[in-house]
Amino acid sequence: MYAKGLIRRLCFSIHFLSMIFVALLVTSSSAARATSANENGKKAIDAVNDTVTYDFIVSHLHQAIHILEENLQHARSLHYSLGEGRTLSQLGLAYYFLGKHERSTECYLQAFEIFETLGEYYELASAYGEFGYQLKRRDISKALHYMRLALALVEQHRLDLGLRSKLYDNYGVLQEMQGKYDSASYFYHRALAIKQQRRDLYGIPYSLNKLAGLAALQDRFDEAFSYLRHSDEYRQKEKNNLGRVENYLLWGDIYTQKGAIDSG
Repeated sequence: MYAKGLIRRLCFSIHFLSMIFVALLVTSSSAARATSANENGKKAIDAVNDTVTYDFIVSHLHQAIHILEENLQHARSLHYSLGEGRTLSQLGLAYYFLGKHERSTECYLQAFEIFETLGEYYELASAYGEFGYQLKRRDISKALHYMRLALALVEQHRLDLGLRSKLYDNYGVLQEMQGKYDSASYFYHRALAIKQQRRDLYGIPYSLNKLAGLAALQDRFDEAFSYLRHSDEYRQKEKNNLGRVENYLLWGDIYTQKGAIDSG
């Protein structure tokens, strides 16, 4: 009797352990599927943020906002903070172009908080810079504040040179708007030096044109034309005509400033 009872208890224990093992397998499989689905969801969110670029936003504004708003809800449903922050930053840009400045500011401020919490300094500096540059005609003091925050981050954390050159260019514009031409020239030259270091064949003429325009504002027309001729050398190598058209227009503007309209 004792042996039979022991056998029954052993069989029961084995059966019970088998059930637990099966349950653990099912749970583990479900968890793996959930993790995989979560990772795929994050990749989908990242893909949207990478696809809805500046050019797409400008050319498909309402469609971009719709896509980004859906992406924002998706990111929040997955508690994917980085994806949420990047989407908010993109929405800030889109709503700015739509003229909804309050909504744009709301998106940027939420993005700042997320990036700061995550320690995502590249994203934070980029968003600070974008927001600051957008404020230049509405509130120059705040524009300078956010641009300086962006510059402090890129220099403190030695962030991407491409972002740094963009910020130097844009901060130069703010200095130029205030009539601080020496400061504007300093930042335009810093941007140009980075682009030359990186052999940025599209970015170099952009900075040269900034320097040409700045020289013309100070009636230094020979210097302005020298910068513009140098810019033309790069424009001639570009595959499309957009840069060359921009240069033709700038030549006309500078000749007009000089009072030589016929030459323009």
